[in-house]
Amino acid sequence: MVFAVAAASDVVDGRLARRAGTASAAGRFFDHLADIGFILVALSAYVRLGLAPWWVPASIAASFAFYFVDSLRRTPRAPSLIGSRLGHWGGVANYVLIGVLVFNHSAGLEVLPPAVMMLLFLLVPLYSFGAIAARLLSR
Repeated sequence: MVFAVAAASDVVDGRLARRAGTASAAGRFFDHLADIGFILVALSAYVRLGLAPWWVPASIAASFAFYFVDSLRRTPRAPSLIGSRLGHWGGVANYVLIGVLVFNHSAGLEVLPPAVMMLLFLLVPLYSFGAIAARLLSR
């Protein structure tokens, strides 16, 4: 239930702010911090439970840190976060991975075998470091 509320609020809050004309750089900044906080806490809990490898949240943290520092470096006079399409879809994939973990393990469904889960985990560093490479190439 907590996952569903977090995911739904992440989808709805930005749309509501844009529709109401109240979207701001500060709001985007705090939205990104809330997203990365939720994702890293959730995945770290699964690492602690032995259900996810440590390098999954580490890959995401590295990609987010690079995105954050690179954005601030590119906008020194008026610091803001510069998004990318790959980074956006990586964030969506992170939420999907948490959803899969929630429904596969926490809900006790165990529908996906360990080999499929490992394949999903292996995708994380690929798209995380792909987002870093895309930012480096766009300079």
